[in-house]
Amino acid sequence: MRWLLLCILALAVFGGSAGLAHAEDIRHVVESAWARNAEIAALTARRAEILARKRAAGRLTPGPPSLGVGHINDYVTGDDGYREYDVELGTPLWLPGEGTAMRRVADAELVQLEAELVVARLLVAGEVREAYWRFRLAAGAVEVARRRWDAARALQSDLDRQVRAGQAARADLLLSVAETADARSILSTENASATQARLAFHALTGAEPPVDLVEPEVPAQADANHPRLIALRRTVDVSEATTRLLKIQDRDSPEVALLGVVERELYNDPYDNRIGVRVVIPFATEGRNEPGRKANEVERTRALAELRASNYQIQAEVGKAEADLASAKERETLAEERYRAFAERLDLVERSFRAGESALVELVRARASLFEADTARLQSQIAVMQARSRLNQALGLDPWSWAAAKDADQ
Repeated sequence: MRWLLLCILALAVFGGSAGLAHAEDIRHVVESAWARNAEIAALTARRAEILARKRAAGRLTPGPPSLGVGHINDYVTGDDGYREYDVELGTPLWLPGEGTAMRRVADAELVQLEAELVVARLLVAGEVREAYWRFRLAAGAVEVARRRWDAARALQSDLDRQVRAGQAARADLLLSVAETADARSILSTENASATQARLAFHALTGAEPPVDLVEPEVPAQADANHPRLIALRRTVDVSEATTRLLKIQDRDSPEVALLGVVERELYNDPYDNRIGVRVVIPFATEGRNEPGRKANEVERTRALAELRASNYQIQAEVGKAEADLASAKERETLAEERYRAFAERLDLVERSFRAGESALVELVRARASLFEADTARLQSQIAVMQARSRLNQALGLDPWSWAAAKDADQ
């Protein structure tokens, strides 16, 4: 009983560690790809600009104060000693509710930015998925090609011993040598393809492909929480907040200034000092406001149109991905049946060859057919996982979130 408890504890510890490592591997790969993406870097940099505008909207005035200095004299008209010195210190003022409206626009833009980042990260996750499955296909082909080469070398070694013992014809050995060379050539080609796929994955992510990436089976139904739809709705929210701001910003900022004047009429007159206030109240005009309103209406109309179109497009993408997954599963079943048939045929041919009832060429052909069927079977298995990955991508699920959630549940 004690040993049983120790085994269960060990399985729990190491199993949990493997699950965490799986999630960490995927997280590392996806985050590394995000860090290398230029669009994500640009979107992230926008956050500082939006926050700066939000801070500016909370300041005392919408713009910096200004200082004006002037001097008037009568040098040209007679030089009787007239002198005037003017000093003006002014500042623009907020329109009623303008600062609050600007902060609300900035808040809406921050929410929109986060939604756009989710979309951009999802697109990069899709690129990582495609690059990963291309590598898996190439690596699987290498595995089958290596098994074929090992089998061909084993057969050649066996025939070489038989030829030396006078139990087999040299023609059979030469056929085996040719088959070994062909298998080695295929392995070399597949190794090159796998290397290219691995380098492409590394260029995208800066990391090596994970050992395994298992996509979950989820209901193939697009909903309103798709990241692309959320981002477009946030764009509409920004345009609506901008509409409210434009209603308030229907004129330039009013200004208030404190004036100071020092003057005299003649040389012997004393200087007079005066202080005053100047207020500038701009008027609203349609010529000023209409271009901004129209541009914002265009942006809102575009976002609403894209929202409707994206909804239909996402449903079509999900439907296509679901159909591709069903087709891939069917091809996997057929490939498995084909492999079993060729495996049974190879077994019969090997028995016939050992009994001296068939030629070596039949054995070579049977083995080649089996390895071809094995390659097709492996590719069909990976194609199913790739199709499921594309379905999850169409549904808006990134490979990190569900992996982390699944490992946390375990």
